[in-house]
Amino acid sequence: MAKSNTLFIIDPIAFGGGSKNATVSLLKQLPAGQFHIRVLTNDPESWPLPDCEHLPLWRPRWLPGGNHGLGYLIRHLLTAATGLKACLKHGRPALLLGASGPGVDFSLFLLKKLTGWPLLQLVHGPVGHSRMLGRSLAAADKVCFLDSCQDSMTAALRKAGYRFTPVKARFQSFINGLCPDQWPGACQYEQPRLLWAASLLKWKGLDRLLLALESLPVEHRPDSEICYLRPKQTQLPVSESGQPIARIHWHENPVNFDAIRARCNLFISTSVREPFGLSVLEAMAAGHCLVIPADGAYWDSVLMDGVHCIKYPPGDHDALASTILWLSRDMKSVQRIGTRARQLAENYRAETCYQPVVDVITELCSPPAADVSVRLPFIQRVKARIGGARHG
Repeated sequence: MAKSNTLFIIDPIAFGGGSKNATVSLLKQLPAGQFHIRVLTNDPESWPLPDCEHLPLWRPRWLPGGNHGLGYLIRHLLTAATGLKACLKHGRPALLLGASGPGVDFSLFLLKKLTGWPLLQLVHGPVGHSRMLGRSLAAADKVCFLDSCQDSMTAALRKAGYRFTPVKARFQSFINGLCPDQWPGACQYEQPRLLWAASLLKWKGLDRLLLALESLPVEHRPDSEICYLRPKQTQLPVSESGQPIARIHWHENPVNFDAIRARCNLFISTSVREPFGLSVLEAMAAGHCLVIPADGAYWDSVLMDGVHCIKYPPGDHDALASTILWLSRDMKSVQRIGTRARQLAENYRAETCYQPVVDVITELCSPPAADVSVRLPFIQRVKARIGGARHG
């Protein structure tokens, strides 16, 4: 396999999540043996891909945090320098792949500005209303995005003086899907059992679920499985875990997650305005009865209340508690709604959902793009100016 078929990813997030899982599912759809994937990361467990090379991402302890300002820029400048060093050592990639969004992948934008290498930016979540991020989107050779992110992308591009034109080939929407090896086992419908699965980031809403469950008398509270990922190296607010609450069972990043999910049948989503919600799709495929907020997010727009799910007012833990109590006493409705959700999940097969992005990757890595000699346009411009000054 030619080195020119290498995809280079910088992963600055030190814990797993939905966007990483979706990107891994996407990359599994690439033609076998035709691409090499190199990931600069401190979370190699999140990248279980064949023909994938993991390189450690150097992050000094003194590196400033934050999502904006001088500290943000310094962090990404150092990350870009680390990425350039890795590419010079291990070989020029055919494609820089931003696996999350321009805010997380800003170091790849800097690397593209320095080298001229092609960049594909995936957008899995809202884009910050920032001129800098708008310029990053405009600089990408291709942008593949979830439809729920279009408004924020448009705002960022407008802030930078650009217009979002989805009809142009540079922008391509997609939806997430599940690989065959990720397809969940079927759930049981004998006894009510609740599942919540997400990271402990505050916006995921675990505290809201705990308030709802604690408001129910213990004898009427369904057994509940809380499966969570603990965020690392983040300044975002995080919920507590492991509280000794009757009939609630805690699992941190369980290796037997599919078995836990199979013994449950009520999936509770407490995230507000989730861009997609891969765990919701997985619960649908398992046949769970979904309980989701009516917040205008992706699944709220796709699923019908009372048919594929039950909806509750976002942020209302009392309404959530009443919904949980009703469903835990009505297993016929749980099975009916879960069965229809499972049928709908069949439309979200990875091999179909990710094909547009696979086509984009293949296009960007194909000749003549992959055969262009190494260029450093920024450096060349500096050299040209120095030479002109000397001869002027």
